[in-house]
Amino acid sequence: MLKALSFAAIFFVTFGVLAARVSTPDLYDPPPGGDERDYEALAYNLWKGRGFGYFWSDPEWRAPYLSVPAAAGAVRDLESNYYPTTYRPPAFPALWALTYHVAGRDFGTIRFVNAALMAGAVTLAAAIALEFSGLAAAFVAAVVLIQIPDISVFARERLTEALATLLVALLAWMWVRSSTREPSVRTAVLSGAVLGLMILARSIFVIWLPAAMLMPAKPSLPGSTRRWVARACCVGACLLVVGPWWTRNIILTGAFLPTGTQGPINLTAGFSQRALDNEGRWRSNSGDGAKEIEDAGVDPYSVEYEVRLARHRSALAREWMWNHPREVVQLMGLHVWQEFRTRRARTDWTLLLPAFVVALLYFHRHPGVRSMLVLFAATLLSIALTWGVTGRFVVPLQPLAAAMASAMAVSIVMDLARLVRQRSVTPRKERQ
Repeated sequence: MLKALSFAAIFFVTFGVLAARVSTPDLYDPPPGGDERDYEALAYNLWKGRGFGYFWSDPEWRAPYLSVPAAAGAVRDLESNYYPTTYRPPAFPALWALTYHVAGRDFGTIRFVNAALMAGAVTLAAAIALEFSGLAAAFVAAVVLIQIPDISVFARERLTEALATLLVALLAWMWVRSSTREPSVRTAVLSGAVLGLMILARSIFVIWLPAAMLMPAKPSLPGSTRRWVARACCVGACLLVVGPWWTRNIILTGAFLPTGTQGPINLTAGFSQRALDNEGRWRSNSGDGAKEIEDAGVDPYSVEYEVRLARHRSALAREWMWNHPREVVQLMGLHVWQEFRTRRARTDWTLLLPAFVVALLYFHRHPGVRSMLVLFAATLLSIALTWGVTGRFVVPLQPLAAAMASAMAVSIVMDLARLVRQRSVTPRKERQ
């Protein structure tokens, strides 16, 4: 009962803090452009029952944007009939559309939803800390996370980070718990479903799928076959969750692009001379075949355009990678570096990352450490194989790092306090 009340308090206090931080004067203003505008457009069309696509010329959709000068420029030059897309993953637009069904169309409710998602991630991080060092560590982890800038920034931003952070924390908590328990098909299926939702939230998580075959189980148990059955169930559940979306994309594009066109279209942003010049950071690119495909008569607002651009740019990237193997390795390192490097007004990994690594070493005998290592390695691999976005891809790691660092700090303090008590008691016994 105490634990349940403690975690309820952590969630509601964190949500209250984050909700206050997102309540800025522009809370209900439409997005000024970029990814936020794209997600909102997809959410709007889902809400209207049109499907997962864009309708840039819809006057009803455009009206709120045109009424706000800061957002008007984001839609003024956009014109198209409705067309389906595979460029974006579906989970966050679907969540945003759900808020429209419940509360009507406004641009602020989703920010409170994101604040709740981040509060959930903080609560799960506290639960992870508890698994390592008890209830005190849970409270310390929550306090630390509330101070981390990105937790507040991405509670406010109408992007996929909050949802991704919650799902990663949920998967980590499930795996840490399962590492000390007998392999369970039920747990394996649930964790596979979570991994599937992660892929639907961010396509980059598809690179995590092989990690499901390393889903932990109590190491002292002799039933290795049972462990592999559980892991296979994890992968199977993941594929069941993402299967309908992947099937839809393959049918819609007429090509084997199950996760959509976003990855292939942006591959030259990760591996090319331009990527090297940008030190591994993603940059918007209007070249690399875009104009040529449009000049060939292909409507830039169509699935055909997305597919042709995806094929062209992925071919360019593969050719460049084949001819520049040394630079490919260099870029993989730069992608990861751009995510962890220190930058003003954002989360500073200078202390958090070393603390996380030291905590993994400190708890090396705890079976849950393996889960943290697997998820951390999967994150680094997915970043290395794509591109850097100056910190956004490692936001989901922050609750895990804070949980481990807080658990280590509390454990060390408790050990020191125990040692002091023992030394204070020993002289008394000797005097007696």
